[in-house]
Amino acid sequence: DDDDDDDDDDERPPGFDLFSADERDPNDEFCLRLGGDGDGDDDTAGTTITLRGVRARNPHLLRSTGLTLWKGSEGLCEYLRANPRLVNGKDVVELGAGLGLCGIAAHRLGARNVVLTDGDTDALATMRRNIDANRDP
Repeated sequence: DDDDDDDDDDERPPGFDLFSADERDPNDEFCLRLGGDGDGDDDTAGTTITLRGVRARNPHLLRSTGLTLWKGSEGLCEYLRANPRLVNGKDVVELGAGLGLCGIAAHRLGARNVVLTDGDTDALATMRRNIDANRDP
């Protein structure tokens, strides 16, 4: 059927090379709510973090693990949310921070200083944008 041919130009290839001349953006924007029951009580209100990156369900889209949101980082953030004393008032260093989720969560949970590092320059640029998007109001 000739009508189906028009849709082929809009589809992304199964893999996406960040370093190619292809200018399409492979990133997703998503919000993560950490903790809280939604009743407005300060102790359980939780926090929302907005990130830009690639969810781990699509790791084939990039050639960098630092641009991917991994389930392990979401789990660590939930653990920190349940145990804020681990970071509250402390200095935190996150090595290989990727998108910066855990460091942003540590900051929101009261860490005194947070240092985020990554060896991938594209991950660092994305991390900076994520930090800017999640600055305290």
